[in-house]
Amino acid sequence: MTDLLPPEEKKSLKLEQTKNLVIVFAVSIIIALVCLILILLSIEFYILSQINSQKFVLDSVEAEYQSSDFLEYKQIIEKYNEILPGLFSFYKKEIPFTNVFDVVLDVPRPEGLVFDKIYIERSDTPGKIKAVVFGFSDNRENLLLFQKNVKQERKLKNVSFSTESWINPVNTNFSFTFEYGN
Repeated sequence: MTDLLPPEEKKSLKLEQTKNLVIVFAVSIIIALVCLILILLSIEFYILSQINSQKFVLDSVEAEYQSSDFLEYKQIIEKYNEILPGLFSFYKKEIPFTNVFDVVLDVPRPEGLVFDKIYIERSDTPGKIKAVVFGFSDNRENLLLFQKNVKQERKLKNVSFSTESWINPVNTNFSFTFEYGN
């Protein structure tokens, strides 16, 4: 094919073609930017709506936490959080009270002798427990036999029977104190 157009016309057509390509390219970029802006705006509105809903939830939870019941429970929990470490250290360092019961109940007792009460408290000496045992004996001989058995128990220290324990020869209420521990 032969090109019969003059060179100026060719130049003009080439320029027109380039101009059209630039316009199409610019419009494509502008449309892409508008789409990007719309996408970013929709993301912004979504995030703002999520922030508002989370803020509403946060405000309602904070209002609930400011209620008197919550503050009361919070104070109770804080109080127990202060007490519990002391209890844990006490039970790690101290002798379990149940050991005292086991030792006292393992001491041989005559048949007419029974225990009424046992009071246990921590001694001033670390690792020791003080205890007082109250009971009833049908006669003094059983009580003397029990006193001998208690004093033979090596785990019980400083055993002391009250003087009132020896007053009545029959139907005697007695008490004795001892220390248990290291």
